[in-house]
Amino acid sequence: MHEVYSWHVAAILLQDDALVVGCDDRGQSFLKNACIMKVANGYLHCSDPTYQPRFLAALEKTACTGRAANLLLYPIGHPEQRFSMALVKIQDRKATIQKCDNSSCSNILCVLSPLDQRRFATGRQLMELFALSAAEARLTRALCQGNSLEEYASDQGLKLPTVRTQLRSVLAKTGTGRQATLIRLVAGIPVIRESG
Repeated sequence: MHEVYSWHVAAILLQDDALVVGCDDRGQSFLKNACIMKVANGYLHCSDPTYQPRFLAALEKTACTGRAANLLLYPIGHPEQRFSMALVKIQDRKATIQKCDNSSCSNILCVLSPLDQRRFATGRQLMELFALSAAEARLTRALCQGNSLEEYASDQGLKLPTVRTQLRSVLAKTGTGRQATLIRLVAGIPVIRESG
């Protein structure tokens, strides 16, 4: 059995007044926990009431202007656990065809994602996709997780010139010219892990 991971922990479809229209399975589990957001009387609320005015203002701005809004949220008592909330206006195709006014024809997609906890492609995926060696895949994952070449060399007991040689090989095999481009490439790979 395989599991596909993406960065979001909840995708919630809202009306512009925060009424919940729909929610993915992850979102349902996340909302039951109520550490960041919760549903009360069918409406989405911030678990920490001090964030509620900012959330409602961002929701209104997105509904009125059509521009995406982003918020940074923390669970109550745990400021080290950061979550981003993105609010994006979604146009209803049926409503567009019927040419009804914008306010009644759209919903807002609310996507919550943990910061600093991104999952990256497995070593096996990197080896299969780009023909990387196991050592090159380990280096690539370490770079994606924010390690510098020096830190990685020290952690692995390797000399820095060896790690630089591995990086050159990784960049050549992946068709990327810089570390930042490599990280963007790897970040876009859906994570599939064996389970069971």
